[in-house]
Amino acid sequence: MIFRDYAPIRRRNGKSVIAQMGRFAPAFGTIGTLIGLIVMLGNRKDPDVVGPGMAGASIATLYGAVCSHVVFLPLAEKLGYSSKRELLVVERGAPESPSSCSTS
Repeated sequence: MIFRDYAPIRRRNGKSVIAQMGRFAPAFGTIGTLIGLIVMLGNRKDPDVVGPGMAGASIATLYGAVCSHVVFLPLAEKLGYSSKRELLVVERGAPESPSSCSTS
């Protein structure tokens, strides 16, 4: 069957893409921090620009860490778990759970 042949590859690729996004998110946060610091230090004589520059620098770091550790890495783990479970179900030919057999 086509599903049995390509499902493991498709699942592994999906998990690796999400895991890579989780590994790169902190780096993008760091880049945002550097951009915020450049804006802040470029206009340090104007106090109205220093605050937003520092806020942008801080929030970029936070976004990178949160996206990585709260969204992408847990999602990659969930995809890996779901993939293993689906492959077991396909190999056994059994329903996923007793509730999946109900017709309601």
